[in-house]
Amino acid sequence: MMVVHSSKYPPSGERGAGFGFAHDNYDVINPLISIKEANERIINIIQIESKIGLDNVEKIASLDGVDCLWVGHFDLTNFLGVPGDFNSNIYKDAIKRIVSAAKSFNKSLGIMVNSKEELRTYKQLGFNMIAVGTEMNILKQGVSNILKL
Repeated sequence: MMVVHSSKYPPSGERGAGFGFAHDNYDVINPLISIKEANERIINIIQIESKIGLDNVEKIASLDGVDCLWVGHFDLTNFLGVPGDFNSNIYKDAIKRIVSAAKSFNKSLGIMVNSKEELRTYKQLGFNMIAVGTEMNILKQGVSNILKL
């Protein structure tokens, strides 16, 4: 997969080299050490959010260098023809397929949730990288709680 190949420095991939910038905390260190460490640390999270992604999820999960399958849940429902219907059997079957692919190839699973109920549901399915809401919703809730009298 081109994403994996493009994320790694040679000889593992074809990522361009540039060192001593923000991603290196502006430290000047031996570039050969940076390359080796980066190639070991880089995590590739591949988002499954379309029918094409779902149709190829087993192939994607089988690739060396893919570390996590991230579900773009709302977009996935859109592309499956059931916009926002997370109780749809079509969506639930898609989630089962993604979970199965990740487990078969020992990949992490990621998703964003908006409630404790969703957190429990996806955690029970095996998701281990779970984002909780968006920063704007968290900020809005915090401000709303302060303004409540």
